[in-house]
Amino acid sequence: LYWRAFALYRLGDKKHLQDAREALEIQKDLYKKAATQDDAEELYMRILGKLAAQGDPKAAQEVEVRVKTALGDDPGVDVNVDLDEKIAALHALMNMRSERAIPILQKILQDRDPEKSKLREQALFLLCQHSDEKSVDLLIDIAKNDPDLEMRKHAVFWLSQNSSDESLDFLQDLISETEDPEVMEQALFAISQHGGRQSGNILRKVVEAEDIPMETREHAIFWLGQNGGAEDIEYLKSIYNRFDDEEIKEKILFAVSQSSIKKNAQWLIDIAFDDDEPIEMRKMALFWASQQSHIDLERLVKLYDTIPEREMREQVIFVLSQRNEKNTLEAMINLARKEKDPKLREQLVFWIGQSNDPRAEDFLLDIINN
Repeated sequence: LYWRAFALYRLGDKKHLQDAREALEIQKDLYKKAATQDDAEELYMRILGKLAAQGDPKAAQEVEVRVKTALGDDPGVDVNVDLDEKIAALHALMNMRSERAIPILQKILQDRDPEKSKLREQALFLLCQHSDEKSVDLLIDIAKNDPDLEMRKHAVFWLSQNSSDESLDFLQDLISETEDPEVMEQALFAISQHGGRQSGNILRKVVEAEDIPMETREHAIFWLGQNGGAEDIEYLKSIYNRFDDEEIKEKILFAVSQSSIKKNAQWLIDIAFDDDEPIEMRKMALFWASQQSHIDLERLVKLYDTIPEREMREQVIFVLSQRNEKNTLEAMINLARKEKDPKLREQLVFWIGQSNDPRAEDFLLDIINN
């Protein structure tokens, strides 16, 4: 009966909601010890809220009674009601009459009693579902002033779901004002979720702000890569050579690799070819480029032939070993035949031996017989 009611609730129209309510009423009457009884109470309140919002007078009346019972005159004061029932009552009231629910949510959020933290978290969640100017102001106030770090982080996260200019302006200010790295990281995530040019501009300013901790700037690079806009990726490529810090450069390489555009894979290969780059950067650039399907086999073989460093050659061997094209095995066999370095030759032979291709067997037998 519970799962029938749940499925009908998800369908959402008035007739199905009425059938869902009836199923839960039958369960409550006939199966008082059902394992789903607690969940059924919460679901029942949600169904009532939706029915009330669709003009069902009986449901509206019941919601009013239950809200009064669950929350009392002062929702910040404990009454002998289970927390889940309070939360369910708030859900129902929000569905039925959000303008009445907002002041109640505000009162709950202003109660800083640590024992009320779960109720406050739920009130915050409900508030974020109602994206008007007042709810945004409340979220900003909590993100700025709440003494509970977790509540501030939650508020910043929920601001990421709000696309208003006001929330984006606040998040930008928050990055320059807060000293808490967790709040700062959450703010960057929230900004990245807004998307668009303004969001990208803010993240770029963070990358270039020398007064902001390096870790925060690295997070900004990461989110620029996740946004994946051509403008953002071109920006990251343009600043790569400005930095000496290898961690920043690593983050840029990874961020660029998140774009599937062919020219970005070629840019990574160019880094791998660059003798002036540190060997670790070149290896990393080659690795990330290899995750895309745009790298020409001929260019990889050329890279192997032209680089003197054993570490880079080992990386090329590994990259080749991960490719499944028929021509790749032939290329590896040719490299193994002419390779003079015993360790590199040993690696090539090992990876060739992982293939079931008859050409690999012929090559291995040739080595054994000679």
